[in-house]
Amino acid sequence: MPGENIQDWSVTAANNGTADSAINWAEGQARNTVNNSARSMMAAHAKQRNLQNGSIVTSGTANAQAFFSGLNYTAPIPTGLRVLLKIGPTLTNTAAATLEMDGLGPVAIKSIYGTPLTGGEMLAGSYAEFLYDGTNWLLLRASLRVNVQKFIASGTYTPTPGMVYCSIEVIGGGGGGGGCLGAGAMRYGGGGGGAGGYSRKLASASDIGASQVVTIGALGAGGINGIGNGGNGGNTSVGSLCLAYGGNGGLNYYGPGGVFGYPGGGAAVGVGDLAVPGSAGEFGKVDAAAAVYFMYYPAGRGASSIFGGGGAAQILNSGDAVNGLAATGYGAGGAGAEAHSNGFNLQGGNGSPGFVLITEFRT
Repeated sequence: MPGENIQDWSVTAANNGTADSAINWAEGQARNTVNNSARSMMAAHAKQRNLQNGSIVTSGTANAQAFFSGLNYTAPIPTGLRVLLKIGPTLTNTAAATLEMDGLGPVAIKSIYGTPLTGGEMLAGSYAEFLYDGTNWLLLRASLRVNVQKFIASGTYTPTPGMVYCSIEVIGGGGGGGGCLGAGAMRYGGGGGGAGGYSRKLASASDIGASQVVTIGALGAGGINGIGNGGNGGNTSVGSLCLAYGGNGGLNYYGPGGVFGYPGGGAAVGVGDLAVPGSAGEFGKVDAAAAVYFMYYPAGRGASSIFGGGGAAQILNSGDAVNGLAATGYGAGGAGAEAHSNGFNLQGGNGSPGFVLITEFRT
């Protein structure tokens, strides 16, 4: 091994007289030899400083990187050698990678879990810390990598290789708006659909395992045939780890003395580290003095969710009859249908479906 090398020093003081080929602390040595040994010790510390302060920049290619230690090591590489390197420009790794020191040949880089790299752990211009374990370079300090998987249809969540933790966010389907059947010189409106609930869960790789089933809550359909109630939104889940319930559909309004346009209730509290119920839709309205007002909003608005807007109530002119507006995005409720005077087979607006967003944190 080269001299001025801290890796050769002994933790037993008596053994350091001849431990380093460039430093000689012999018993009874002449005074004029002290300076050389002291200065060589300073040089050894300076070399170790450079190995650990990120001043050494890697070269080579993205997946076959190299560096010079400043000590000109010879084989074997000292087990336990720890270095902090700056990854060279344009050298972000794209797959499994190797690291070569002082021309001693490429050595595989592994994660701290002993798995090969998959790409993106070493970003160009960032700092990465390595420990040689006698066989491989272990990447101790890596660039944080984030990957996102989103689901708008039911399926299977399979973790990206190297995933350590993931944040799961789910929202249930939104309820549909109530239908409306008007009669007489009045304004009527169906109830707005309720929003789906929202849940979030932080899960580890062991929590997820090989995969988890993803179920996306269906949208609640708007009430049909004038007297139909809005359908309930479906539940959204990732296995049994995280669950958000769907919102309830709004009720219809069916003529004078009929069923009042009650809103759909918001979803109940689901399962997760954070679980929030959905908001309820708005009441449908009836206005007995319809002839007095030219415009009005008789239908109930659909409830909005964290990821979507509820169907809006529409301005209704005298004699008009309109279907309810559908929700947008994910997890929101549809608006109720509305009528001035007579209106037949008016349908409520559809809610919007559920959604799953999984943010992965990888090695």
